[in-house]
Amino acid sequence: MDTEPLCPLHGLISQAWDKPMFALACNRRSFARDHCGAAAVSFLRHILLNKTLPCQEEDLLSFHAELRSSFGQAIGLLADVPKPWCWGLGLSDTPRLVANLLQLHGVPHAQCALRAKMIIQSLGKAEVQAAVTGVAPWKTLKQLANLHKPVIQLVMPDEQAQHVAMRQNNQQASAKKQAGGTKRLPPSRPAELDPAKLEIEPGAFCVDADVPLTQTSFACLGPLSVGVALATYTDALPFLESGQVLSTGGLALLVLNPPCELSTSLQWSSLRFAARCTYNQEPMLLAGALVQLGQKTVYQFKAKNVPTLMAVDVACARVTVYFDQLDLGWEEFANKPVKHVLACIPCLQTCRVPNCQCPAWHPLTANQDALLDVFRRQFFGENGRPTKWDKASYFAVLIRYVKSLEHAVLSASGKNGLFVEPKTEDAMQPHSDYQVIWLPTLDFAAVAHKAKCEAHCIGIARAGKRFGLRVMAQHFQEVFSSVKPDAVYLAPGSRMTYHTGPWPYGCDRKSIAAALKAVGWECRPLQPLHNVAGGLIWSVQAICEPPNNVLSMQHGQVVLTRHDPKLAPAEPSGQVVGQEATVRLCSVPAPGEVDPWLTHDPWKKAIAAGPQIAARAPAGNALQELEDRVERSILSKLPPPVESMEIDDQDQRLQQLEQQVQQLAGRQSQLEATVVDNHAQQSAQVQTLQQQMMLQMDLQSKQMQSMLTDQMSRIETILSKKSRTE
Repeated sequence: MDTEPLCPLHGLISQAWDKPMFALACNRRSFARDHCGAAAVSFLRHILLNKTLPCQEEDLLSFHAELRSSFGQAIGLLADVPKPWCWGLGLSDTPRLVANLLQLHGVPHAQCALRAKMIIQSLGKAEVQAAVTGVAPWKTLKQLANLHKPVIQLVMPDEQAQHVAMRQNNQQASAKKQAGGTKRLPPSRPAELDPAKLEIEPGAFCVDADVPLTQTSFACLGPLSVGVALATYTDALPFLESGQVLSTGGLALLVLNPPCELSTSLQWSSLRFAARCTYNQEPMLLAGALVQLGQKTVYQFKAKNVPTLMAVDVACARVTVYFDQLDLGWEEFANKPVKHVLACIPCLQTCRVPNCQCPAWHPLTANQDALLDVFRRQFFGENGRPTKWDKASYFAVLIRYVKSLEHAVLSASGKNGLFVEPKTEDAMQPHSDYQVIWLPTLDFAAVAHKAKCEAHCIGIARAGKRFGLRVMAQHFQEVFSSVKPDAVYLAPGSRMTYHTGPWPYGCDRKSIAAALKAVGWECRPLQPLHNVAGGLIWSVQAICEPPNNVLSMQHGQVVLTRHDPKLAPAEPSGQVVGQEATVRLCSVPAPGEVDPWLTHDPWKKAIAAGPQIAARAPAGNALQELEDRVERSILSKLPPPVESMEIDDQDQRLQQLEQQVQQLAGRQSQLEATVVDNHAQQSAQVQTLQQQMMLQMDLQSKQMQSMLTDQMSRIETILSKKSRTE
C-alpha cells in the first residue's frame, strides 16, 4: 500500500516534538501475507503493550490461532454479540464492489475485475467509491460514466442482450413453476441433537419425595446406576426391546426425538424438558420420552411455591378495513388505524366502572383486559402485497382477545368497512368452527340483506371484491341450501381435485353436477381445462373418492383421475425451542459436514476483500524435494543387489550408504543456513538502502525548493516596478 498519505501526520508529530526533519521507514513483512489481520493486531500490541513482534511465520500463525480461540471463547460467554471490527483490509474494497455490480448487470465474471479497474482509473477512486456505497449504486455509476468525456461503456451491447435473454428465460421458468404449483417438499424432520453436547439441570428430575437426581452417562448404565441419562432413539432401542429393569433405585432414560409410540414393556411417558448446551450454556426446551429403567419411579420436578399462572381462554381474529367502504378519510385513518378498529368494536375496550351499562367489556376481576395482543399491522395493495398507506387499498391487523367475546367481535364484521375473520389461537390458519358461503355474483348491499334474513348468519365476510356469509360449521348446510339452492353443496373438510372427461362441448356445471350426482358422487364442477377427442376435460372438486374411476354415460365413457395441487412446504418442527445457533451447535453433524469455522470465519470478509496472493511453498518442502531427488539419484547409480551376496558385504554397503546420506544431510543443513543468512543480509541491505534513498530524496527536494524560491525572489525583484525619480 502507498505510505505517502502518512507524511503529513509524521510532519505534525515532528513539529510537535520540535524536530526539524522526519524520516518515514517502511518495514514490509515477507511472510504470512494472508494473515494481515493478526499482523495488525500484533503491531498494535507491540506499540501499546511493548510486546515482541512476530519475526517468523510460525510465530504469526500461532498468534493467529490464539486470537481465533480467544474470540470464540469470548463470544460464547456473551448474551449479545457486539459489532465486529475489521483488522487489516478493513477499508471498503471499491474494486470488488464495482466488479460485483458489473457482474450483476451482465458483465462476464472473467472481465469484471479488469473493467472495474479501468472504470476506477477513468472516473477516480473517490467518486466511484461514493457512487457504489450510496443509495442507488448502479444509477449513480452510470451517471458518472455518461458525464465522462469520452463516455465510458459499462456494459457492452452483446453482454446486455445476453443478460436480458437470460433474465427472460428465468422469468419464464419461474412462471411455469408457479403455474404448475409449488414443489412437494417432504415434512421437516426434528433436529438431530447429540446427547453428549447436552446437560440437564441438577434437580430437574426427582425420585421418592422430591429427592433430586443428577445426570448420568449413557455408557455407565448398569445395575448400580442412579440418575437420568440422555440418549437417542437408536441408542435406546436395545433397552426398549429387552424391557428389563436394570436398577433397584431411581434410573430413567431420556430419549430425544422419539416416535409417537414406543414398543416396549417398560413404563414411559412423553414430556418436554429443559437442557443446556455444554458449549455456550444456552438453554433449550426439548421433546422426549422418559423411560423408567429402575424400580423407583423418576418424575419431572415441579415447583410448589411459585404463584399460579393466570390464563384465560383466548380467541384470535384478523381484522381488515377496506378503503372503499370506510366512512372517514384514508389519511385520517392511516394515522391511527388500530384506534379506529377498537372504536368500531366497542366490546374490545375494557371498562372497570362498577354497575356501568356501556357497550365495553366489564371483567369479573380487576386485572383482566378484553384485548390481549395486537400484532402484524400492515397496509396492503389490491394485489395483496404490503405497501405504503397512500397506495394501499386495505389495512389488516391480528388481534388476540378473550374467548367469551368472540361472537360479539364476529358480529361487527361488515360494519363501517371493517371485516373480521376468525383464526386459530396461533393465528396461522382459519378457524375450523366457522365457514363462509361466498356469493360472488352479489354486491355488498344484497349480501347485507341476505345476512339480515338468515338467523344463523354471524357476520359478513369479504375477500377482495367477493362477499359472503359467515356461519357456524354445524349450520353451514342449512344456510347454504337457503341462499344457493341451485349450487352443489360440499361438506366442510379437505377437498380433492379430479380431472374428468370427455364431456360434450354443450355441457355446463349444472348438467355435469347432476350427471355425477346420479351415479352417487357428490362433487362440484369448477371449470373446463382443455380439449380432447370427443369433448372437454373438466376440473371437479369433491370430499370423497368416486365410486368408480370409469363411468358410462349416454355420450360414452368418462374417466376420472386424481390431480390434487402440490402441497405447500411443511412448517418447521417445534419440538426444539431455543436459539438457532445453539441448536446447530448441539446437532449431530451430517456425514461429510464441514467445520462451521470454515464457513463462518469472522476474518473471511477481510481476507476475501484483499488482493489474492499466490501462496509460496515453504522452504522446507523444496529442501525435502531436493533431498529426495539426490537420494533417488544415488540409489539409481548403485549396483543391483545380488541374491548370492554375503551378509557381511550387505552390511558394509549399507554403512557406506548411511554415511553418504548423512553427508548429504549435513551439506543440506549448511546450504539452508547459508540461504537464511543471505536472506537476512539482503533484507537489512534493502532496508538501509530504502532509508538512505528517502533521506537523499528529502534533502534534494528541499534543496530544489530553496533554489526555486531564490530564483522566484530574484525574478520578482527584476520585474518589480521601480520608483520614478523626478
